[in-house]
Amino acid sequence: HPSNQYNQIITNIYKGVEQNTHPKTTKGGVIKIKKIEFDKPKANPDGIVETIVTDVEPENKKQASLTEMLNEVKVLLNEKGYQQREIGILVRSNAEATEVVNALMEAGLDVISGEALKIANSTAIKLIINLLKLLVVSPANSALYKANCIALYAQLHEKPINGDHYFGLKDTSMENLQHVLPADFCLNYKSWMALPVSELIEKIIGAFQLDTYQKNGINPFLPYLLAFRDLTNKASRQGEKGISSFLDWWEEEGHNKNLPSPETANAIQVMTIHKSKGLAFRAVFIPFCEWPLGGKANNAFWVPMEGTPYADLQSVPLQFTSSLKGSSVAKYYLEELLMNYMDALNSLYVATTRAKDYLYISFSGKKKPSLSHIGDAVFSAYEEDFEHTDEIAIGSFSTKGDGMESLRALTLTAYPTTDRLEDVYEESESRPQQYIDNITKSGKKGSNLHLILAEVNKADEIVDVVEKLILEGLILEEEKDDYINQASSVLAHPELSALLSQNANQINEKSIIGIDGKTYRPDKLVLNGEKVSIIDYKFTAEESQSHIAQITNYKNLIEAMGYQDVKPYLFYATLGKLKAV
Repeated sequence: HPSNQYNQIITNIYKGVEQNTHPKTTKGGVIKIKKIEFDKPKANPDGIVETIVTDVEPENKKQASLTEMLNEVKVLLNEKGYQQREIGILVRSNAEATEVVNALMEAGLDVISGEALKIANSTAIKLIINLLKLLVVSPANSALYKANCIALYAQLHEKPINGDHYFGLKDTSMENLQHVLPADFCLNYKSWMALPVSELIEKIIGAFQLDTYQKNGINPFLPYLLAFRDLTNKASRQGEKGISSFLDWWEEEGHNKNLPSPETANAIQVMTIHKSKGLAFRAVFIPFCEWPLGGKANNAFWVPMEGTPYADLQSVPLQFTSSLKGSSVAKYYLEELLMNYMDALNSLYVATTRAKDYLYISFSGKKKPSLSHIGDAVFSAYEEDFEHTDEIAIGSFSTKGDGMESLRALTLTAYPTTDRLEDVYEESESRPQQYIDNITKSGKKGSNLHLILAEVNKADEIVDVVEKLILEGLILEEEKDDYINQASSVLAHPELSALLSQNANQINEKSIIGIDGKTYRPDKLVLNGEKVSIIDYKFTAEESQSHIAQITNYKNLIEAMGYQDVKPYLFYATLGKLKAV
């Protein structure tokens, strides 16, 4: 009605607004608007649903939209010279973002997305967390986690599952779930529970084939598994040792962690329209351009009660529903509806103005015209152009890119699991067992002197080290002076003293992990710039070829780290001899 103050708000919202351009603005640009159409299977007169064979048989409208979007993305990348980092895909919700990310990753494309980067959102991580909860929950409460694990495992490996599998889970033992979960896990989970959490998770990853999972030639869970491994190690360093303790840490802190996302990564960005404000992309895709114009049904909104029988309540929350049109609060309902129209239109404005030179919009077609979602509004604006086609294209392509160099990244094709480093991750004993065994043997003095000399860098440190060994029960109080004198005598050797007195960094008894997975521990490394001296103490009365072979191996390990000037030395304390090898 002409007197209605609201009747021209929508039509005049952008009246007088014009997009200005700079004289140096790149010429060209393309807008593609696609109406997604596909027929659902229909029953024939006999009531039988016939299969309709097409090139693509999408499971739903969103799958059809994703398929069309992927086809267009590939055209930009393979034919039009676009880089993945120049593409932004905008959606309305985090759920839609996850769907887009999964589709892109399955197509072998690299993706950056705030919500999708959340480690806890990965199906593989959800499975691992549910399995850990299953291991610590009481049998009476185990049914939920068993059901979750069965469903997630079936989803991951696209295995059919019978609804009957979910019945009686509370009273079904793990050993009797081998038909729906890996036998390795069902049979060995009890012994695995005794392992450190990090090692237990490695066992789970292997048993559920998450490390070798492949879809379209890639493992989409690999980044999440590697990041999750880092998180478990972090939790362990913070003192979270058991499964329950780790799960508490996960709920409080870990589940909010994201994958790292370097700004220079050549990857497609996926985000909500709201978070895209202020950003720009060379190409923008809006694959689900069909958010409701009138807002979500049944959302609550506050309504003033003035002029109604409930005026004493001042304001009340009501469900937003069309039935309010004929009520005493119709005015407030229509005002809210108008605001929802404005929000929907503003979201379209924000999304479409993120594009520099390419814009793609798609929405579902309808058999009967209506105006319920934003895609209907777009279709209405171009209805004549859609009369004989499902896609319209405006403009021509620009050839100018962003000029950025791509990040040179390391690509992993599989998740590496191994048992050979288990010993490395275990806390090593404060003293090797051989030294303790030698307490009652003739080698006791040599072993203890070896310990002292390996730990000290200067003579004035000897007393503190000897006193520490007394506290550990390796040296008797009455032996203290003898050990101090003998160790001091060794360090007073002129050649050895000169070697240790260099202004250099000294590393005492630190393990080196070789390519074979074994650990090697030289007594002392003296690092002086690019020069490395290796010192190994020997307390035998004779020189041995095995000593030379041992320290030569240390030399080879250090050289494999990139050091070129490496000099190994053997010091025979009994002989008072420093031998360069």
